[in-house]
Amino acid sequence: MICPNCKKVIPNDSERCPECLVNIEAFNREAKLYGTEKRSKFIGTVITLTIIFSLILAVICLIAKSYLVAIAAILAIGPEIFILKIAETIIDLLQEISQKMDR
Repeated sequence: MICPNCKKVIPNDSERCPECLVNIEAFNREAKLYGTEKRSKFIGTVITLTIIFSLILAVICLIAKSYLVAIAAILAIGPEIFILKIAETIIDLLQEISQKMDR
C-alpha cells in the first residue's frame, strides 16, 4: 500500500504511516470530504497540458524556422511547472489551515 500523504510504500495492514505518522483512514476520509484528490488530479492535468502545449509550440516554431522562440518555449517548461507546484503547495497549506479552523 502507498501512504496517501507522503507517498511512501507501507505495509497493507498499517493504520498509520511509519514515515509521516498520518492516520490512513482519517486522511482518506478528509481527502474525500475536502476534495484533495480532485485538486491533485487537476494540478497534474494542468502540468501535463502545459508540457504538451509548450512542446507543440516549439515544434511549430521549429517548422517555421523561429529557432529562438522554439528554444524559449522549451526553456519555459521548467518555470511553468515550478510555479504550478508552488500553487499546489499554497493550496495544500490553505486547505490545512481551513480544516484546522473548522475544528
